[in-house]
Amino acid sequence: MRTRIYLAIVTALFVASGCSLSADTQKVWITVEGGGQICTVSHLEATCAALPEILARDIGVSRVDVVAVSPEGCGENALVQAQAVADILKKAGFTNIVVVGFLTEPNSKCAT
Repeated sequence: MRTRIYLAIVTALFVASGCSLSADTQKVWITVEGGGQICTVSHLEATCAALPEILARDIGVSRVDVVAVSPEGCGENALVQAQAVADILKKAGFTNIVVVGFLTEPNSKCAT
């Protein structure tokens, strides 16, 4: 039951973000790690500050492609770190960004 609720929340957040899921846009998933300093995308690990250049130059992500940012863990602090990465991408001109995460995860404890 909890898993369904969490899935519904994530789906609602994704839909509410207004991100297009059409076939002509690429979908990229970024994981925020290391206290918000390290990000992983397409098996590449880099500083989160360097993401805009890496996405555009190395991975070929356009400014209108869907970029999902999620924290490695859960809890309020993790979501704040993911939002900070989303803000870096927005400042660089990326327009379809969604932050996906959980305040709590099933069967785990999270520091808020």
